[in-house]
Amino acid sequence: MKKGTHGKDEKTFEELSYSDQAKTLNAQIQIIEKGLNAHFRKGNDQNKNIVSSKEKYIKQLMKLINNLDKPLSE
Repeated sequence: MKKGTHGKDEKTFEELSYSDQAKTLNAQIQIIEKGLNAHFRKGNDQNKNIVSSKEKYIKQLMKLINNLDKPLSE
């Protein structure tokens, strides 16, 4: 077995089952959401312009979402 993302005995993402890939993706999405919220709170606490920051992340996430409709590349 190849080196995975967290150690030498773990599977790579491609080697995970469809179900395990879904669980991993859901966890990553939750981590991103929590991270963004923490980032915006810290920016707010430090009197940063979080509106422009939010716009940047919205743009990145919209690009990701829009790419989900594109044909699959094998």
